[in-house]
Amino acid sequence: MKLTQFYEVMEGNEIVWGGESAYEAIEWFRRTPNGRVQASVWNTESEEDYRLVDSPIDVTPIIRATFLCEPFDPKHPSMRRFRVVK
Repeated sequence: MKLTQFYEVMEGNEIVWGGESAYEAIEWFRRTPNGRVQASVWNTESEEDYRLVDSPIDVTPIIRATFLCEPFDPKHPSMRRFRVVK
């Protein structure tokens, strides 16, 4: 079994963006007013037959809480554990 995380940015019932990159999901979420983010895990062992492993989870509250807690200044002491990629 090959498991792959997949993210979807939703606005209402419409999917605005979907993909494997958590970073891109957050960037799309920031640009989507009233949006939400769902995370799911898929079995991608067979390219012709992807299968959802479990129901998608709404991770929007976690992302919003992170926006409130973490400063965006890469030089801030709380950001020492992160590496800035340009």
